[in-house]
Amino acid sequence: GVYLFRNRPRWLLAGVCGYILSSPLAAIIIHDFKPDAFNGIWIVIGCLTALGDSTVREGHVWRRFFWAGVFFGLAVLAKSTVFPFVYGMAGIAFVLGAFLAIRFDGCKGGLSQIAKLAAALSTPMLLLSSLQFIPGGKPLLIYIKEYSFGKGSSVWSTHINVVSAKDRLRYYIAGPGSAALDSIKWVCLALFVLAVVLAVRSKDARKRVLTVCAVALAMVTYVFVSFNPTKNAFLGIPAQAFFILLPLFLLATLLDFP
Repeated sequence: GVYLFRNRPRWLLAGVCGYILSSPLAAIIIHDFKPDAFNGIWIVIGCLTALGDSTVREGHVWRRFFWAGVFFGLAVLAKSTVFPFVYGMAGIAFVLGAFLAIRFDGCKGGLSQIAKLAAALSTPMLLLSSLQFIPGGKPLLIYIKEYSFGKGSSVWSTHINVVSAKDRLRYYIAGPGSAALDSIKWVCLALFVLAVVLAVRSKDARKRVLTVCAVALAMVTYVFVSFNPTKNAFLGIPAQAFFILLPLFLLATLLDFP
């Protein structure tokens, strides 16, 4: 958020900082000091970077995929045990980002061009991931297997009675998981509505389509964490990070902030 508004008036930058620091993520990072918060934030930043913004110029599209790969790699470094989710979100972000690049940013749609963009994202992501997997080796893989599918998986179970699909979808909106967003929920919603209005009124087709892609990524993340059978408070952090950072990303892009 600060980067997107870095060249704006100080009062606006101060408002952005206050908005972010008043979010529950800021308190979670300090109070709990768990890797989940950093993992979730890096995932969201990687997704939004893959979609690009007004700072990306024709001929330099590969740079945003490279930096998206760096951020996804940092997400794995933060918490390697959820690497399937990180790689899955990276794949979805790549598909949507490549679509935008081919449709609006002058990239050719050939297989060679798509392969170059895929390499630009996957190379830094895998290299950074290897810093966790190579030293950890077999013990790390055993740990992931044991605590994801074995006896240790009970550590992820919840005592909250969330059964129906309706209850699961409401968990982070009006259910027990919504409490973590109470302090900033309505501010986020107001900014998001403003961004959607600007997108609809915009004459730039790329901005409208980018908005749809960004919202789709956020919805995919929310549905995943809502329907995951191993629900707990920290699993929802990627969805919460999307909820908090997505309005800033959309506003900065739609208003053509550098």
